[in-house]
Formats: sequence, C-alpha cells, structure tokens
Amino acid sequence: MSLDLNLPGTILNAGGLPIAADDDMQIDGALIVWEPNHPIDAFKMAGLPNRPAYSVGSSVFATTTLENVAAAQAAALLGVAESAVKPYWATNDNAMLSAAPPTNIVYERSSKGALHVAAAQTGQSTFVTAGLRLPDAVKAYLYANPSHLYYVSLWYEVTRPALDQGGLESPYLTLQKSSGTTHGFFNVGKDGPQGVTSLAGQAVPVGARNTLGLVHERLANTFDGTALTNATTDFVDYLFGFGLCAGQYGDIARNKTLSAKLFRVALLDLTVVGKTYDQMGAIDDAMRARAFGIGGRYSGDTHTAVTSLVA
Repeated sequence: MSLDLNLPGTILNAGGLPIAADDDMQIDGALIVWEPNHPIDAFKMAGLPNRPAYSVGSSVFATTTLENVAAAQAAALLGVAESAVKPYWATNDNAMLSAAPPTNIVYERSSKGALHVAAAQTGQSTFVTAGLRLPDAVKAYLYANPSHLYYVSLWYEVTRPALDQGGLESPYLTLQKSSGTTHGFFNVGKDGPQGVTSLAGQAVPVGARNTLGLVHERLANTFDGTALTNATTDFVDYLFGFGLCAGQYGDIARNKTLSAKLFRVALLDLTVVGKTYDQMGAIDDAMRARAFGIGGRYSGDTHTAVTSLVA
C-alpha cells in the first residue's frame, strides 16, 4: 500500500491515502501541542522564556512565541497561517525594579529538556504570573464553537507543591470567562477541577495532583455556564500557569504557587478529531508510557532543587 509522508509543518494526503505523522496528536482537530523537547528538532523550544525588561514601577508581560507540533493541522482547521496558531509563554514577575537576578519565578531546562518553573514561596512580589497561553486565533475558535468537546492533556512533574490558598484555589489550568469562576471550559487548581459545574470527561490522574512526582492529567469538556461575550477580552487562557492566572481570584497565589517541570501540554477538539474521550485518552496514555518508560526520552530526568533556585 502506498503511504504519504507528513513532514513537520506540512499535510500531504494525495488521493486520500494514510498520513504518517511525527506525533500521534498530529491529527485533524488538534489545536495546540507543545512539547519543549519534542523528538523533532523543528518543534523544540530554544533556551528559556523571555523576561520583562527592568523598568522601575512598571508591571509588564514579556512573551515568547513557542512551537506548535500540530501547527499544520490547526492552521488548516482555522483557515489561518501556521504562525497564527503558535502558543506563547507569558511572564510578569512584577519585580523588575533593579538589575538584580529574578527571585519570584526562575526558569531552567531539566536534564531531558523539560521546562522547569520554580516559583518562590517566600518574599514573592504581588501579582506574579507565568504560563502557557493561547494565540488569538485559537481563542476565537473556542469562542465560536463552545459546544464542541475539547480535550486537554498535561504531562508535568511537581517539584514543589502549592500551599493552601483557602477556598477556591488560583488555577493552573484555566480556560474560562474573565469574571466569575463557574463559566468556562476548564478551571483546575491543586485540588482538582473547580468552579465549572461538571466535566464531560475526567480520568484519575496518573500520579497525584500537588504531590512530588510525575502527573498526567487528561480532561474533556464543552463550555459550561454563561456564554463568553468576547473571544479576547472576556477570555482567561492558561493551558498551564503559575501564580495569578485569573484576576477574579485576587492575589491568593502569592507565595503559595507550585513549582513544576512541564513536559507536554495539548489541546484538541474531539468533535473534529472524531474520537471519544476514552479513545483519545488511550492514545495519550500510550504516548506517555513510551516517553517515561525504560529507555524513553524522559526516563531518568533530573532538575535543580527548587530551594536552590528560589526561596
């Protein structure tokens, strides 16, 4: 049987023949697949996220455009250029008042290339924020298709647990309205999903949330609650964040946010993919097992102790 090849950044499917992909999530319906040390060089993250410039009295974000393993598929679905579907990393450590080294959020790459985000739990400035965010084109797609079933996969390792914040926890995964906490697709804090009234799909994580060690979370949902009014200004979007990811929570995460290594984050539209939550989960589980199993690309990964990086 003839077989077309799917090279990074292209979709070749002449004559309706099967496509050989570089990643099991390079499929129609994939929106964001980010893996900082993906096996394909074209998708690897170079270095560390940008930091805000030193500026007395200012509070600004620095952003870093990242690669999307599913850029070709997402661009084809949304009808935009591949550059328009790349996620970005945003950092506001809100303490750029001198040329001193940063002390609120510190980044490093682990021995196997994960992005390690170390967050201070002592002496942290107010409203510190960092995380993986969606491009406007993807937010507009979610806004236009709220009834679709969306799937999120998170591979990460907790390197220092979050502290109790009282009541609702400032989320690390949040795709929701900018006001209120019960209107959105996902809103997940250290104690699990919160705010949104239900999830269409949720598995017990591999590993335990907010406990040292590897965690694999996979969730699925449609939009729940009062509809969004705007694709950008009414939409809080962090596929994985640290600190103040949602303003309606105030500054409750100050000195309390977790530290973690991020290996892989993905967002897919299962309505377009044509798979159930369980079917997609089985693919996801198999990928993670290969990556972290004996001889896998992340087996034996190491990092600097959080307390050696931040207070």
